Amino acid sequence: MVRSTIIGVLLLVALLVPATFVEAGGWASVRFDDEPGDIVAGEPQTFTMTVRQHDREAIDIDELTIVATREGSTEMIEVIAEPTGTLGNYRVTITFPREGQWRLVAIPAPFPETVMIPLSVLPASAVVADLTGGFSLAIGAGACLDSVVSMQPIDLFDIGGSAWGAIPVALDSLLEHPHALVVVNAAGEQVGCGNLNDPVNAGRTVVPIDASDSFPGGIAMFDATDTSTAITWFSLPVESPRTIVQIDITTAEGGSFDPRLVTIHPGDLVVWTNNTFDVHTIVSDSFAVTGAAVLDRGESFAHLFTESGTFPYVCGPHTWMAGTITVESQT
Repeated sequence: MVRSTIIGVLLLVALLVPATFVEAGGWASVRFDDEPGDIVAGEPQTFTMTVRQHDREAIDIDELTIVATREGSTEMIEVIAEPTGTLGNYRVTITFPREGQWRLVAIPAPFPETVMIPLSVLPASAVVADLTGGFSLAIGAGACLDSVVSMQPIDLFDIGGSAWGAIPVALDSLLEHPHALVVVNAAGEQVGCGNLNDPVNAGRTVVPIDASDSFPGGIAMFDATDTSTAITWFSLPVESPRTIVQIDITTAEGGSFDPRLVTIHPGDLVVWTNNTFDVHTIVSDSFAVTGAAVLDRGESFAHLFTESGTFPYVCGPHTWMAGTITVESQT
């Protein structure tokens, strides 16, 4: 069974947003020790995580509560994590009763809550995604303008708004030699192709495939895991080259996003990079999927915007740091 990912895929294992809490001596972060594995409805999932004050020193707390809420409903799960015996380390087991996007919040008392990115839970019997018109994806050796050989089909699973799959090959291995993502129609004919290029962030590369008369177009994000590569597919028209917008986190004005205001189009990728010595976060309740990134110096967070709208965001522990992404439809 495969594990699903989301649009606002993090580039870090750190998945929670710290917040300010003066009375408790600042804020605390809660980070997964390992990337969550396969998440399937009805099957117990065990996670371990570490609480760190100011995202630095591990610290034991009064109690760690995990609250999971299914997006689009009032269905909620609340579980108390148990200490593992290691300083600041906790273990929790959650059984998600239904598939869908589940929003997770950790409450590391006496510190305030920290918001996790949602987890995509597959149904007990996952449904293979249809990429509109019966198209399928395959990964092969070679470049699009030459010949692509040894193609390996990719099974994609519908996770609502996108599709997710994985191949048992490390991303670094794929990037060592030319590889391409190939789109095949129901008749077995190649109707689209995109080359795997250098990562836009550590552990992630993005492959756009142009729309044509026979294919509506789309974007694939390749993310490195321990021994395999996760692939998230978004069916939307794209034009090559697709825009990747860089936002730097700087020390100007006591901390700021540069540029603070950005205007892009659906299908564009925004990448935030922390160029300071402080820990910063990207927090937004208005992104297509609520998420957050805890960024140490030199680390980055990327979000693919697929819908038009205005998307404000802030830095969790430094709320004067704010920015806005405006996504305008192309005419």
